[in-house]
Amino acid sequence: MTKITLNNHRTERWKADVAESVEFYNNWFLHFAPQTYITERNEAARVVEEALKRTNDLTAINTEVLIPVNGLERYFGKSLMWVA
Repeated sequence: MTKITLNNHRTERWKADVAESVEFYNNWFLHFAPQTYITERNEAARVVEEALKRTNDLTAINTEVLIPVNGLERYFGKSLMWVA
């Protein structure tokens, strides 16, 4: 079986590739679903801000702190529940 690798030998391109992908995604959403984009981006920012506060800026990460963060299950699904 042949292993296909994309860009693994061109690590200098990774940052630009990610930035281009994020920009493309954001522009598509802004064009085709602007209200959904704004609503979801604001909700994601709220969840991240809450997680950062609860973990003391990522210095105290544990399941007791992260499991109750309202919205994390929405983004990570039931996979978070195995650690409870």
